[in-house]
Amino acid sequence: MRFFLPWFRPLGAACLLASIGWGVPHRSLPGGKPEELPLVFEENLGQAPRPARFTVRISGCLVGFEPGGLSLARRPGGHFLRLRFLGSRANAVLQGLEPTGGRSHYLLGRDPKAWLQSVPHYARIAYRRLYPGVDAIFYGRSRRLEFDLLLEPGAKADGFRLGIEGAEAVWLDREGNLRVRAGQDDFTLYKPKAYQQSESGHAPVAVAYVMEADREVSLRVGDYDRSKPLVIDPVLSYSTLLGGLSDEVAHAVVADGSARAYVAGYTASVGFPTSPGAYQAAHGGGARDAFVARLNSLGTAFEYVTYLGGSGDDIAYGLAVDGLGNAFVAGSTASTDFPTTTGALRRKYAGASDAFMTVLNASGNALVYSTNLGGSGEDIAYGLALTASGEATVVGETGSSNFPVTAGASRSSYGGGLSDAFVSRLNLAGTALLFSTFLGGSADDVAYGVAVDSLGNAYLCGYTQSGNFSTTAGSVQPVKNAGYDAFVAALTPTGIGVLYSTFLGGNGADFAVGVAVDGTGAAYVTGYTASADFPRTAGVL
Repeated sequence: MRFFLPWFRPLGAACLLASIGWGVPHRSLPGGKPEELPLVFEENLGQAPRPARFTVRISGCLVGFEPGGLSLARRPGGHFLRLRFLGSRANAVLQGLEPTGGRSHYLLGRDPKAWLQSVPHYARIAYRRLYPGVDAIFYGRSRRLEFDLLLEPGAKADGFRLGIEGAEAVWLDREGNLRVRAGQDDFTLYKPKAYQQSESGHAPVAVAYVMEADREVSLRVGDYDRSKPLVIDPVLSYSTLLGGLSDEVAHAVVADGSARAYVAGYTASVGFPTSPGAYQAAHGGGARDAFVARLNSLGTAFEYVTYLGGSGDDIAYGLAVDGLGNAFVAGSTASTDFPTTTGALRRKYAGASDAFMTVLNASGNALVYSTNLGGSGEDIAYGLALTASGEATVVGETGSSNFPVTAGASRSSYGGGLSDAFVSRLNLAGTALLFSTFLGGSADDVAYGVAVDSLGNAYLCGYTQSGNFSTTAGSVQPVKNAGYDAFVAALTPTGIGVLYSTFLGGNGADFAVGVAVDGTGAAYVTGYTASADFPRTAGVL
């Protein structure tokens, strides 16, 4: 089993129709910002398979521009996908535009006569008169390959048809986006945009994809001034798989202020693709190791991928990122040698499984801090959120009557059942608990989600089977219904006071798994219910 990520593996299998985020590995400038090197198009003088006349290399993908379409290959000769301009003119001219002055040299083999030298570079390439009165222009922008259809006055847009070869499935979704699945990769050609230039700027024109036949797509364009040029500009997004030879599961994904994506979960693969210089390049042992990965802002390459674990089973569930790019990871470990840092709150493995709280630095090659958290029973951290100053608040479940709690905690003793929920907040160094408390009654209680507002109040949610789970007067639902009920609670920044606590559910099983909080302190909770009488408000969907 593998999981989907909103990025494109270095196959480039979707290099058509604009705003595409493939990229070659970036060099880093001081401060860690990738250097934006322009894409260049090479004339094919024999360095790439025919019939490609021009090529561009993006993240390991060789894109060949051929008469009548594009070929996309993982390696020379290994075509992965073909995109054909159906019904296009056989004598359409394919030419390089805007020479950059750059050159490539292919000095392969010992015979200088076989060497290719001074292969020219271009900033753009064009299919001239691809259809009557229609040009197609390919160019690079910010490491992206873009594609525009330019229609001269009087030209017809309905002649354009795209055939997709090598795909397993092609379909239109409800929003009018074109979806393609090919091998391990999915990509989406978003509903295109079209416009005409006017005195006030771009005047939009209605346009949509139409499925003409299996794996064939055309364009339907609304009314426009046919005496003026028209530009059609589709946009592409994509997703792919990440994994090794065994099972992988992603439990959490977040984005930072630079639009980089962080992913955490677990892998059972010894050959999981870690990055050079990663904190932990090799599987630590056991059936599963946690992993943490960060993708660049274009989704085209990993900035780092690392294992995180010891000789037992390790799973990451919670993930957050601070303004410096440090990744905060929470989960569960059964490893007596789980990596911890000097001075951490707890370095010794305590029981059947421990919760853990680990912070990776912005490069993914070192630990800021890492600590175990738990008692002699089974402890699992599911949710994680940061205060404005970067202190980690962790929630989960504990079966340990000796789980560490702090003085004045809202509940200092274990309530009963197989587990109690817990809430713990660590200091910035991970060396001490700012507060830690049980939360639960005499039956099973689990906290899954947590959010923190600007004042440091902690909002958490989960489920409980405890009829004596502590609720507050005037709450939405102070009394439990049958079976499992979801719960929502809010604690003060010290963890001592309870702002509110309420059940949420009907007569079936109800579970809350995620929570967010807005600037007014309103909590938004999501989960699932088997209750026909789950509480609803008037006028809802």
